[in-house]
Amino acid sequence: IAKSVLDFSWVEDIPPGNATLFIAEGLSYYFTESENKALVSIIKRNYAGAEYVFDTLHPFFLRLVFFIFPILTRSKKIILLRLT
Repeated sequence: IAKSVLDFSWVEDIPPGNATLFIAEGLSYYFTESENKALVSIIKRNYAGAEYVFDTLHPFFLRLVFFIFPILTRSKKIILLRLT
């Protein structure tokens, strides 16, 4: 679908009712908190039972990794949420 993820008209292009997996790799970093909440909300409202997978960085985890392994320049933590 050739649309911005924040242009929620893409909801009309994906029929509800099917098992749906949304993968947002490297995306949430660039959105504000309110944009991320709006995205999760629109998915939850339109696709009950869908799964939304995204990556994020927790500041404490990142500091710990850099302390233990200073050679690392980037670390990600993967989170899987089930939207019900």
